[in-house]
Amino acid sequence: MIMKPCNKSVGILALEALNRRIPELHPKKKYVEEDVRKNLAGFKGEMEVNRHLVRLHNPAYRIFHGLRLSEMYEEHFQMDFLLISPSFFLLIEVIRQKNLFLEWLQRNDFPDIPIEHLVVIANQHAIIKASPQHFSIFDVLINSDYLSLKIEMLQQKYQSETFNQHELLKLSTLLLTSDSPLQINILQKYAINEDELLNGVHCPICFALPMNRKNGNWICHSCGYSSPDSHLPSLRDYTLLKKHTVTNKQLRLFLGIESETIAHRILASMALNFTGITKTREYILIE
Repeated sequence: MIMKPCNKSVGILALEALNRRIPELHPKKKYVEEDVRKNLAGFKGEMEVNRHLVRLHNPAYRIFHGLRLSEMYEEHFQMDFLLISPSFFLLIEVIRQKNLFLEWLQRNDFPDIPIEHLVVIANQHAIIKASPQHFSIFDVLINSDYLSLKIEMLQQKYQSETFNQHELLKLSTLLLTSDSPLQINILQKYAINEDELLNGVHCPICFALPMNRKNGNWICHSCGYSSPDSHLPSLRDYTLLKKHTVTNKQLRLFLGIESETIAHRILASMALNFTGITKTREYILIE
């Protein structure tokens, strides 16, 4: 059972949004593009691991992607993948986090259970070499094609159940409520000011900027795509790059709308919660 699916992190989404909104000739453009490429390559590897995990047929397995939990002193640790079962837990693509996760379980009064970890190589053509004194790395390092087989071997190794289904559900719920995704100020990271970004509604198909609004539809000048809701992905960019609330004026500036009435109509159609009245009203894009 997939408890937390394999999706792009907020960091990757923010990088992609920044890459869309930074001018081609901006001096930071090449660094942003390179970081997008590296992060997407890493996510591609995670998707390859996920492809094998979703094919597991054991209904007792509960699988989480990208959990970020707090350890002591307000620090956090993140696990690429976590598989929990009644008889053993498996952390995938992590090493240091094994002890941190064990401490987290103990702090939350869960019983001891065998915890295994694997480092999965998603690149089918990768060749891993190690000197004789480091051969032990091959105990935890495997190719993704053998992941399902390795999990079956662990299931055979640990047949005594430590957790019943009620306890697994309790743990699953706590893991999801304790998940604390990393929040990143992407503009601050790259020392880019808001006024350096490109405004306008980007095309959801070809990502061209800006789309033109005509008769209630957004029309792409590049590929011809037309939709009344194309502003929604651009508002997602706004939340990733700026903040989670927006005023009518801020929306008009970011989407490239001149009409206050049209901006009000867009905000009203989204049925957003808000604070304040009239011109000081701030609409909450993400609760």
